[in-house]
Amino acid sequence: MGRVLLTQAALSPRAAGQEVLEPVWQAAASHVPLEWVPSPAGALERARQLGQPTLVCGSLYLVGEVRPLLMGEEAEQRERWQ
Repeated sequence: MGRVLLTQAALSPRAAGQEVLEPVWQAAASHVPLEWVPSPAGALERARQLGQPTLVCGSLYLVGEVRPLLMGEEAEQRERWQ
């Protein structure tokens, strides 16, 4: 059975955190196991440990942080959006 890994984009101050995302997921699909991982890089590493297909959903900030990790590229140096 799959699971959902929730994380928070580090570069966007408007990114929802665990206190917002977890209750929303529990209300929508509490039958699917949920795990909070504080960083996008950590969430990707955890997904790799699980050895299942991975789907990244979220803002372009989150995708921008995860894409280089998926592609084996070095991440661009960016500042947190203000």
